[in-house]
Amino acid sequence: MNRIEFLRPSGAATWMACAGYVAMRSLYPDAPDEADTEVTEDGTACHWLAAELHAGRFHAEGSLAPNGRVLTEEMFDACDEYLGHINSWPGVVPVVEQSIPGDVIFPGMSGTPDAWAYDPTTRTLYLADLKFGFRFVEVFENWQLLCYVLMLIDLLKIDGLTDQYLSVSMTIVQPRSTHRDGPVRTWTVKASQLRALFNQLIHAAHMAMGPEPLCTPNPYCGDCPARHACTALQNSGYAAVEIAYGSVPHELPPVAVGGELRMLKDAQKRLEARITGLEMQAEHLLTAGEVVPGWGLEPSYARERWRDGAESQVLTLALYFNNAPLAKPRQAITPKQARKYLPEDIVASLSHRPSTGVRLTQITSNTIRKKFET
Repeated sequence: MNRIEFLRPSGAATWMACAGYVAMRSLYPDAPDEADTEVTEDGTACHWLAAELHAGRFHAEGSLAPNGRVLTEEMFDACDEYLGHINSWPGVVPVVEQSIPGDVIFPGMSGTPDAWAYDPTTRTLYLADLKFGFRFVEVFENWQLLCYVLMLIDLLKIDGLTDQYLSVSMTIVQPRSTHRDGPVRTWTVKASQLRALFNQLIHAAHMAMGPEPLCTPNPYCGDCPARHACTALQNSGYAAVEIAYGSVPHELPPVAVGGELRMLKDAQKRLEARITGLEMQAEHLLTAGEVVPGWGLEPSYARERWRDGAESQVLTLALYFNNAPLAKPRQAITPKQARKYLPEDIVASLSHRPSTGVRLTQITSNTIRKKFET
């Protein structure tokens, strides 16, 4: 398959880190982009629902999306939050799920922003991306969004003089990710300040589409469908094993603690990526009837639940079994759901976010830049 098919904005963070990703991805075109296909399919359904609701086509909770996923209350809540944000952009009508050319990055490239709008009066470019996964997605210097911004600047014929006055507002809407910055996170910056990042994008795209792109182990290896066949990741995994078996003194100074913890965390990610890649390969071989020594397949089951339409029968049965407590007691909906019906100040006065203590977090160069640039 043509490599350009996999030079996608959605994978920009990966091909920015690993030039060989696009070539390796093209070798396994039918493999899923992410390890967790359940989350991926739910995300696809949620995006379809958001586009349908934006177009005025309504669907019932419990009905099916085109990919066969059930439309859940959580999906409708996510769409409400996402559509509420893009419809709040002043004086513009959002463009939703429309493909745009990306030749400015590499000839033949294209992408489909979730939603965007341009206000020539205020010289403001709005861009939003709906994420339905659980893994936190950073909006600051987000390579996928930066791809779309560069494509849109080219599409709108905004020149180098105008972009000095162009304000770019990029937003990630991620209702299922619990983060201190909230589910709606926005980064606003002048387009002229993004030129260096745009140059990096263009350079990385040309490296990925070059004749002999090199694979580089990186934090995104766990989502690469070709990770089971990647020699670079394999060697990196073996090195991580050697590190894990190494011995160090029990007492370390602060600098050594920070350095070794960072090294081992990186090694852990590479080992996990290698392990999940081999698990996928082993499962494929076993499904095809091959023998993988020491491994086999066994059935797995989801959490037990009532069959469709059975809940009303269960409630009726409660009357015949001495009013057995088969139904849940009356309880309030969540604060997030209540915001659709109650004023924000009332919800805020009746709800809170209990502290769960503190947690260790890694400080990177990106963390420091974000602190100074926002």
